[in-house]
Amino acid sequence: MSRWMLPVFTLVLSSVIGGFATAPYAAAHFNRFTDYGLLANLLTVPVMGAVIMPAGAVAALLAPVGLEGLPLWVMEQGARWILFVAHWIAGLDGSVTAIPAPGPWVMPLLTLGAIWVILWRGWVRSVGLAPVAVALALWTVAERPVLLVSGDGKLLGLLGAEGRALSADKGGGFAAENWLENDGDLAMQADAAARDGFTGPKGERWFDLGGIRAVSLTGKDALATLGPACATGALVIVAEEIDAAPEGCRLIDGRMLEATGALAVWSDPSGLWFERTRVQTRLWSPPAREVTLPSLAPLAAPNADEPALPLQDNSLQEED
Repeated sequence: MSRWMLPVFTLVLSSVIGGFATAPYAAAHFNRFTDYGLLANLLTVPVMGAVIMPAGAVAALLAPVGLEGLPLWVMEQGARWILFVAHWIAGLDGSVTAIPAPGPWVMPLLTLGAIWVILWRGWVRSVGLAPVAVALALWTVAERPVLLVSGDGKLLGLLGAEGRALSADKGGGFAAENWLENDGDLAMQADAAARDGFTGPKGERWFDLGGIRAVSLTGKDALATLGPACATGALVIVAEEIDAAPEGCRLIDGRMLEATGALAVWSDPSGLWFERTRVQTRLWSPPAREVTLPSLAPLAAPNADEPALPLQDNSLQEED
């Protein structure tokens, strides 16, 4: 290889290795993969190393005598180039691929395998590829909650064939954005709210949850609608605090959500079950208050004798 091609080869190789090494962690945290990341690095890394950093160092040396203006100007031009490349790459079709949030075992397995490959030499290092392959396979089949309830009870997200449908096209934007990102969905909140899943007017959004009729009540008419909704045997989620719920009503209200935080409903062969989406485990945080949530067993009418299912305290990636 010629002496002129060696720097180019080194740049490409380092960008490829760096991209592969950081891509899984970036995808896990930001739920997206930048398809043209290598191109962006090739166009910007040389400018960072040859223009911006040297100019910054020269500016620091000349600043005490007031001559930092020219090197700072050179540094600015390099920074402008990097910003131009960033905007150009971001505007290309297919520049970003959405990635769903990985399950709890994915990143530890992937990291363990990667460390093994780095530390060992010879054929033994290939053993590390096994946990990496298992981690990537688990990532592709990562499950997501069938229902998400925001901490204030004003926004719900129901998983369907088109993706997650949202109960409202406005409000709770931070929760909506995080839910969709963790699903690996690039849709905007308004687009997700237009998906099939919820029916009824604003403030009274009905939906089906694994055979259970359920409704989300918000707004000034929520209390007036509570009684008729409970009479149908539906699971009722209302943002307001309810002092006296109708007997036998399967209710999640604002007071309950204040104690639990945002909720997720998961599905497995045994049925549906609730889980907190955020559990505080810091030493200085008080223990979570025990709360009993309504049963998620299908029934045709309210039944006051039906046992309730306790809230499970398994910790999930924060959703809201």
